[in-house]
Amino acid sequence: MTENFNNGKSGTADGMKDNFKKATTEMLVLFLLGEKPMYVYEMIQALDYRSQSAYSVATLYPAIYRLQKFGFIKEYAKCVSEDNRLRKYYEVTAEGTAYMNSLRDEYHKLVDAVEMIFNSEDTTECSSVNCKDTTFSETAAVGESSQE
Repeated sequence: MTENFNNGKSGTADGMKDNFKKATTEMLVLFLLGEKPMYVYEMIQALDYRSQSAYSVATLYPAIYRLQKFGFIKEYAKCVSEDNRLRKYYEVTAEGTAYMNSLRDEYHKLVDAVEMIFNSEDTTECSSVNCKDTTFSETAAVGESSQE
């Protein structure tokens, strides 16, 4: 039986894109709310517009609930729109700004590290082609089994 991960997208570029969005959604919500209080659909539209539709999401509610639970955002206001819908506006807290800054720093470090890997050559002394001793050590095996 094969498992169907990520709606059948596992092992595809779409799967990577979905995972990337999951990893960056909270950071981007905090970034947007750092600019001004917004309601959820407004954030979805902003992500879509500002990314030229490359970063579109169906919902932000799971991220909103997590960020609210940890005190990174809070409800700012409730307004009734012209079409008679209740809109909850959210704003980022000081803790949320600090969290967003740390997420953004880590994001840049990871992106830079990936780019370094893409732009580098293998200069290790022990590659799969020229490594002289790749045998499994019996002493390592004994040590590992005694730790279990």
